[in-house]
Amino acid sequence: MKYSLLFCLLLPFSLLARKEGQEQLDSLVTALPALKSDTNKVKVLCAISFLNYQYDPERGIKYGNEAMALAKAIDWKRGMARACNAIGANWQVVGDYKKSIEYILRSMQINESIKDKKGIAENLGNLALIYSYEGNSAMSLQYLFRALLLFEELGDKGGIATQYINIGAVYDEQN
Repeated sequence: MKYSLLFCLLLPFSLLARKEGQEQLDSLVTALPALKSDTNKVKVLCAISFLNYQYDPERGIKYGNEAMALAKAIDWKRGMARACNAIGANWQVVGDYKKSIEYILRSMQINESIKDKKGIAENLGNLALIYSYEGNSAMSLQYLFRALLLFEELGDKGGIATQYINIGAVYDEQN
């Protein structure tokens, strides 16, 4: 009963957020053809890829691959890492956790090579979610605590809060 009430209370906010996300996605897709083939275009392609995981993950994978190709062409490693992470997020929604892990690990390797601690922390958090979906709480918690340490080191309050929420959710699933 309490979950039904919570669902009814949160549904309008969820629908509003989804509509706003679709509007943002449409706006980015419309702007894409006018962009030069540079780092900004890679960022927009990655944003489109990430936003698509909610609506059309197959399309998100397509945009992620476009971002990866452009990032490689201009030799922008941070863009390659973002593209791999976006592709991994879309594979996660499709339910192909093996491919998702593969892309997120590739992203993490690139982030490690360029010493992008925030990128590494985000990768760790994403890996934790996949292991949680697979029912591997121990592995999920291991990655969440590693991500938490990096976010604390960076002073990233949003990242810290997200990891604590996810840690609590994993512990709650165990009960």
